[in-house]
Amino acid sequence: MSGDAKLYLYFLLIKLSGYVLACIVLARYYNKGSVKGALAGIVRTLIGVGVGSLFFYGPAFLRGFSGPALYALLLPIRVLEWGVIFWLFLGKPFTRPVIPMMAAAVLCSFVLDGIGAFLLAGMFRAIIC
Repeated sequence: MSGDAKLYLYFLLIKLSGYVLACIVLARYYNKGSVKGALAGIVRTLIGVGVGSLFFYGPAFLRGFSGPALYALLLPIRVLEWGVIFWLFLGKPFTRPVIPMMAAAVLCSFVLDGIGAFLLAGMFRAIIC
């Protein structure tokens, strides 16, 4: 397995772990059960992998977006991704407010990006050097 593939796999595992944990917490908050939360976390990861691949290797990436501009473009996409998860797994009617939890979930996605980048930073340098 190439170095880039290993990095992607490690990053994917970080995101999967974080999303499963976040979705279990959300599911329990909405009284849906841990199993449904774990399934939501797995689906959230798969959605993120698919949409993320299209996003980073699609038009935004090709036009030279990077840094804050890239994350500004990513924000509405993450809101939509989490909206799908809330709709599919947490269902209606919601017994508690959705907007604060949606904001927390989107923030969780960005935090997981930061954690992944921080934990894998040494590996990125090893590949670049």
